[in-house]
Amino acid sequence: MLGSTEQTIARGKPAEYQQEIVKLRYRRTIEKVSLANKVVADFGCGNGAQTYQFVKSSCKIIALDIDYDHLHTFSRLLGSQQIESVLLIQCDGFRLPIATGSIDIVLSYEVLEHVADESVALHEIYRILK
Repeated sequence: MLGSTEQTIARGKPAEYQQEIVKLRYRRTIEKVSLANKVVADFGCGNGAQTYQFVKSSCKIIALDIDYDHLHTFSRLLGSQQIESVLLIQCDGFRLPIATGSIDIVLSYEVLEHVADESVALHEIYRILK
């Protein structure tokens, strides 16, 4: 509706499993930082296609997304592969249900343009980082 102060933020389309871009992001990330034995949050994980790449990095992953259906898809994959190193949490980014200062690394690819308030989301990301 024209003149409305309410903004509609477009939902992103999640990456597909084994897509080259998710492999490239994984390689570039692990070139820069070691994830071994770290607690990593993937903010805006979608269906887990990107997150799944990081499972082999010997880290504990908290996968965060607003979309229940995407998280459910990822949950089924994790279950079928008997992967227990990923915790899935549905949340909107306005208040991450994670303790302050408890995360070593936050990953987030092509997400901020889809949140209603980037400042709030970034503040929350900063809050949970050690």
